Amino acid sequence: MAGFERAVLTSKSAIIALALVLRKLTVEEAAQAAHVEVNSQIERWGEVEDSHDVDYQDVRRQLGSVACVLMDS
Repeated sequence: MAGFERAVLTSKSAIIALALVLRKLTVEEAAQAAHVEVNSQIERWGEVEDSHDVDYQDVRRQLGSVACVLMDS
């Protein structure tokens, strides 16, 4: 349950988190899905150095930690 909570808070989506927990999405797919809105903003306004790229990697790290916890389940 703690892994699900972390995935929800990180991805800002219960659906993405549930798909990750149920192993319907990989970490990379979940990170890309969680990043859709940011990608849209980057296309429109441009990327902020040391912000958007760092945030994306942090989301991958957080969701990856959830996947690692689930490997034992």
